[in-house]
Amino acid sequence: PFALSKAEAATATPNGAASIYSNPALLAYNKSSTIDLGYSFWIANVNNIFGGVNFKKGKRAVAFSFYTSGADDYQQYNQPGDPNGTFSVQYISIAAAYAYDFNYFSAGGAVQYLNEEIFTYRANGYAFNFGLATKFQQDKIRLGASITNLGEMGKLNIRSTPLPTNLKIGTSADLIEFAAPKNNHLPILLTVYADFVHPLQETNGKDYADYKS
Repeated sequence: PFALSKAEAATATPNGAASIYSNPALLAYNKSSTIDLGYSFWIANVNNIFGGVNFKKGKRAVAFSFYTSGADDYQQYNQPGDPNGTFSVQYISIAAAYAYDFNYFSAGGAVQYLNEEIFTYRANGYAFNFGLATKFQQDKIRLGASITNLGEMGKLNIRSTPLPTNLKIGTSADLIEFAAPKNNHLPILLTVYADFVHPLQETNGKDYADYKS
């Protein structure tokens, strides 16, 4: 949910264990070890559940996470009339990552085990995420670059589902920090984020209208 609140512009922003999926190099930039749990209820009754842990020790970081997304109660028909029943759509990712801070920059990589289930069909697959990150101006400005979802899925009935492999370049900057009125112990930080995303593999299914067709 934290990454979604920033429109997933997280290529240059440490997000705890969730950085496994955006830029694993950022795992080394977390100030301490973290445990993250998240749940979001999305459009069309889609449930997203995330959990992860990032063990930070010195310049090294090791992280593990799981992420599920899916929905149920889809009706199945063979012909017009009453439905034969309902079915679910479910996606699962189980990941592990490692990152190291080389002082001037950090580098990290992650491997994912993937599983998808649609109706009675199931498929397994794998994916890799790689990333680089750097920071300067007393850690107020951060830059990051990553390649995510580099891998493949097994056949789901007839063909395999293409993975959304992306090249991402991002930046984030802390602009202003001040204390809340009448409460000096509640700091307020204004930060800007920006990501450039270039798909490295075209996917057939789109969640937007293609007006060129």
